[in-house]
Amino acid sequence: MHLQKCVSDYKKAVSAIEMAYNDLNSETFFELADLAGDACHAAEDCQANMKGTHHSLLHFMNDALKVLCEICLVISKFFTGS
Repeated sequence: MHLQKCVSDYKKAVSAIEMAYNDLNSETFFELADLAGDACHAAEDCQANMKGTHHSLLHFMNDALKVLCEICLVISKFFTGS
């Protein structure tokens, strides 16, 4: 059950990251920060759902996804001045 929830969360995260990439690629940057935040929240939801279980690889992947989201946020702030 925990892993099924993470699959759903990761589908949301991948979708948000793909849209963020498209936003970055189009040089509009309007939704980049929000989309990165959506992806980060999906990773956090997965992590919260796995609390108390021993899936260290999944924990590592959640952390890596959050770092990618933080990079997107920095890029967004750089280009938008926000």
